[in-house]
Amino acid sequence: MADGVPDLLVGASGKTALIEVKDGSRCPSERRLTPDQRKWRAEWQGGTLAVVCDVESALRVLAVMRAGDEPATHSARVDVAA
Repeated sequence: MADGVPDLLVGASGKTALIEVKDGSRCPSERRLTPDQRKWRAEWQGGTLAVVCDVESALRVLAVMRAGDEPATHSARVDVAA
């Protein structure tokens, strides 16, 4: 997809998260969200959004989903990227 939509749609334990994947080998300034991604996130009114830069970060998102510890809000931001 394009126009700022996150890279992954993940379902686990009856919950859904949208995940943007950034290249953890790049310097932090090159891992920033694009203008389209920032706009999309600002307008999103659905479930959890996350930004990850490595497998461990993605696994943390899954662990939170499985534990049922997701915030109750409709548009929680879970930025686990370093």
